[in-house]
Amino acid sequence: RFVLMVNRELARPDASRPDSRGRRTDASTAYAEAIRHEPHGRDELLVQQLLEHRRLIQRAVPTRLFAALAEGRLVSHCELYSAGGVGQVENVATLPAFRGRGLATALVECAVSESRAGGNELTFLVAGADDWPKLLYEKLGFEIVGRYARYLRRL
Repeated sequence: RFVLMVNRELARPDASRPDSRGRRTDASTAYAEAIRHEPHGRDELLVQQLLEHRRLIQRAVPTRLFAALAEGRLVSHCELYSAGGVGQVENVATLPAFRGRGLATALVECAVSESRAGGNELTFLVAGADDWPKLLYEKLGFEIVGRYARYLRRL
């Protein structure tokens, strides 16, 4: 189950937070490491398929990558897809050991700012309906505008 969330107002980055500066970069390394921290990340074939899926999306849709550094390495990332005046924030993740520091917040704020600066009239994201990040996105000015579900059938 998922929710579609639209950003109605940009939360202002907290200048007092030392990690509040999102950076545009190639976040591929952070993305791969984040996948490997998920329960399905133990399957290297699946990890490689997800990375290839991401490369294909980046070829098809203009994509900006954002990442945050901590202890000299990329530990948090997100993406911004932009096309036709619409921006989508996607693949927001922070490695478990670096959560709670405001990194994902800073990156989402940066991506939304870049979306608006790039001329997108609408910026949205998709979140798990029953997962905690939805609450973070609400604090950052996103509101639920729709819901949907996916179903899998075992063959």
